[in-house]
Amino acid sequence: MDIRIDRLIRSKRKSVGLEITGKARLIVRVPHSLSLKRIERIVLEKRNWIERKLGEVRKKRSRVIRKNFLAGEVFYYLGRQYPLVISDGVKAPIAFDDKFILSRGCRNKARELFIAFYRQETVEIAAKKAKVFAEKYKLKYEKINSTRAEKRWGSCSSKGSLNFSYRLVMAPPAVIEYVVAHEIAHLEHQNHSEKFWGLVGKILPGYKERRAWLKKNGFLLVL
Repeated sequence: MDIRIDRLIRSKRKSVGLEITGKARLIVRVPHSLSLKRIERIVLEKRNWIERKLGEVRKKRSRVIRKNFLAGEVFYYLGRQYPLVISDGVKAPIAFDDKFILSRGCRNKARELFIAFYRQETVEIAAKKAKVFAEKYKLKYEKINSTRAEKRWGSCSSKGSLNFSYRLVMAPPAVIEYVVAHEIAHLEHQNHSEKFWGLVGKILPGYKERRAWLKKNGFLLVL
């Protein structure tokens, strides 16, 4: 079989599910009892759909260009894009006022300044959401951090620390809520079991649409 399964997930489900992620990876979800031979046959039967979806995702990803931090470039913040202005007359190295303003003398460290800005905003916004969710469901966390993670949106340590990628604040507020709710649920369930997803659903009804948005568009949220 020349179609690669990037991740195979077995569970108590009764049907087979195929998913193409925003990173052009094929995830196959199957019942515990299904044989590998049968799985491969199903994947081959869906070959046209898989190849079409992979092509669509790869085409989108080819349009993603890493930032050069030049005047006029646009940067995501809370789901919207704002232009970058290079200025001589600002006190702070980087500022935001319905646009991003970067001091001309700091252009050589623009990427680090953006990451620092995003990390601070991520912590502030995530902390507000986490406090509300945790208090409502009587869950406790140790602290909230923002990391430089490029592949994970969030994580919950065994000691109860919640960590969120600096990229999270580029997403729409509703999507940020979902990621925070996801990690809050991990305080109770350190897995992705049915009970875990049930708790996510209680914390944030309608989370599936937000999760789907992130899977479809998350690759756009880059520096």
